[in-house]
Formats: sequence, C-alpha cells, structure tokens
Amino acid sequence: VRPATLGDYQDRYRRTVSPLLGNKKLCDVSSRDIANWMKHLSTTGASTATVNGARQVLSMLLKAAEEYGHIDKNPAKFVSRHKKSFGEHTQVKQPWSQEEAQGVLVLSKGHHLELPLALATILGMRRSEILGLQWPDLDFPKGTLTVHRVRRDERTIDEEGHVSVVTVTYPPKSASSRRQIPMGSIVQAAVLAHRERQQEAGHFDDQGWVFATRTANPVSPSRLSRVFKGFLRENGIREIRFHDVRHTAVTLSLEAGVRIEVVSQMVGHSRIDTTKSIYAPVVQAINSEYTEKMDDYLGGT
Repeated sequence: VRPATLGDYQDRYRRTVSPLLGNKKLCDVSSRDIANWMKHLSTTGASTATVNGARQVLSMLLKAAEEYGHIDKNPAKFVSRHKKSFGEHTQVKQPWSQEEAQGVLVLSKGHHLELPLALATILGMRRSEILGLQWPDLDFPKGTLTVHRVRRDERTIDEEGHVSVVTVTYPPKSASSRRQIPMGSIVQAAVLAHRERQQEAGHFDDQGWVFATRTANPVSPSRLSRVFKGFLRENGIREIRFHDVRHTAVTLSLEAGVRIEVVSQMVGHSRIDTTKSIYAPVVQAINSEYTEKMDDYLGGT
C-alpha cells in the first residue's frame, strides 16, 4: 500500500486496537473478543465508520497471522461489520441544496475559491484531484480537463509514535479516477478568471500548478480546507466539509436527471454499485420518479 495508507492503518491500530487487544496473544483472540471489543468502541462514542475501520485493520493482522501459521483461522471472519443506527452522528454533512449550491457559486465569484468550488460543486472532483491539477491538464480548445495526479496529506508514524504530515503527489489510485472531464461553461469561466488573477499577481506559470502560492508552490490540502471553512463562515453559508461538496455535485446531478452511469463515470467511481450504495436515497427517489412517469404515460387517457 501507499505510505499514506500505511500511516492510516498504523494510526488506527494505535488508537483502537492496541489499547484493548494489544497485549493479547494471537491464538487467544476469539470471535467473541472481537465482537465485545467492537461493542466497547461503539459504546465509548466511536462512529460506525471508526468501528468498521478498526475491524478492517484487526482483520488484516489476523489474516496475516493465519497465512503465516500462527493461528488456524481468522476469527474476524465470523464477526459482522457494524451497521449504522438511525440518527447516528456522523462527520458527513447533508449536501447543499440546489439553492445553497447556486448561492455559493455566486458568492465565490472573484474570490480565489471560485475555481475550486466550481470544480467540486459542478464536476464533483475530489480535493486531492483539484490540487493535483497543472495548467497543461486543461485543454481549452476541447473544453476538457484530465485528472493525471492527486495531492494529499501523508501521515507517517515513527517507532516512538511521533506523527508527521507531509503533502505528497501520486498518480490517481485507480484507472477510473484517471479520467477526462468536460468542463462546461461555468467551470471554463472560473478557470479563465482564476488564470487572470494569477497573471495579475505575477505568478502565473503555464506549465505549473493551477493552484499555487505566490512562490509558485502548490497549495496544500489543509490550507484549502482552512480557507474554505473561513469562506463559509464569513458568508453565512451552512458549513459542510469540502468532501461534502463532491456529495453535493453527485446528489444534484442525479436530481437533475443525469443518468447514474454517467454520474458514476464523471466522478471517478470504479463501479456503478459504489455510486448506488453511497447515494441510495437519491437513487430511490429516481426509482419512484420512474414509476410515476410510467403511470402517467401508460395509464393516462
């Protein structure tokens, strides 16, 4: 796995697995122990995603132990993932409505967040994909942009448990993430305005990063999120995470009638089932719309 993923696994192990199961012998860990451990994490305030993420790390460790002959079978196989309870608190925020998204696009005009917000709200691009853009990735004659790389924070943990974070550049993780996207008129206008601001500031480089500091260094993910959060507060906009803007794009595109196959390909999901599972409520609304329209079409006089 990539170093960033390894750092994430290490962090999950130190925070969730080691405190309760770290001193237990591999051969003594039972399915009941794992079920009780997951229940403990849940009752102490861990979200369903945190509990299942911890289970994933523990299961990988036990699978390796099984493969190396330290245990006869992986007891985590027999313990189901936690299911999210109704009304459970989560970091994921409700996507912006059509009116909220329109307001954000209007308020961001002329602001240095105009382009990042247009790319996330309209094209559904990930923060890492947005920050990985370089000017040659944008083809103005064709009106397209291509995702060639991502920039994300990478967390590493040394043997003493000290955490360090650096921003790294990688190729997209999957073939579906490496894609060409039609920009559309709103995004193209935001691109031109962004380029003009860079030119006026004197740090435009037609071979460099689209989102760069005055010293031509790429903008870090944490900085973009910090500026984004400040922009929302200053303008009285309902606060959501930057990644939730991507959710907004998918939700609104489905509501607008875009075929789910097109949406899935546009946002770089590897399988259409991923799109369906994440956005099940919206997809269900589409299914209802299908029945209503067929009733009207075939049942009307």
